[in-house]
Amino acid sequence: AAPAVPAPAAESRPTYYDFDLFAASEARRDRDSTPLSALAFTVADTETTVLLTTPSVLSTLDPTALPSLQAVSVGGEAVPQSVMDAWAPHTRIHNGYGPTETTIWSTTAVLSPEVTGAPIGRPIANTQVYVLDAAMQPVPVGVPGELYIGGDGLARGYLNKAALTAEKFIVNPYCTEWDE
Repeated sequence: AAPAVPAPAAESRPTYYDFDLFAASEARRDRDSTPLSALAFTVADTETTVLLTTPSVLSTLDPTALPSLQAVSVGGEAVPQSVMDAWAPHTRIHNGYGPTETTIWSTTAVLSPEVTGAPIGRPIANTQVYVLDAAMQPVPVGVPGELYIGGDGLARGYLNKAALTAEKFIVNPYCTEWDE
């Protein structure tokens, strides 16, 4: 799979459109000998307005060369300050955070030029996020703890790994309803 695709392409034709765009862009880039990467060329050529990618791929692109981008959603790894500094003045950046055990993202934050560090943001709809101490009690803001995530996007466990599931997937002590 490609490291990034224009978001509408990923939603409408993830396999074929993705391949067609990158194959066409690579051929045109080679023919025109432009310095833009295939991804940058595709974004510029299609006037993509929303891009979903990782921070490391985003760091290889020049935000001033892609004026059509109105929003960039990043995830999969921490966002370096250098990426925030380069991109935040030019477009809206959404940072999505979530471990593998949740469906892609559990929290999101809009990053801005004034922000230092890359906050993981607030929970998405139907998701609960808690920072707890070793006794499973909430910690005050700014105090380190362990992140616990619950809600509709949480997996029910690990396939064929009952012991690991029992260890890692615990009953939410702060939930008043239980979905069987």
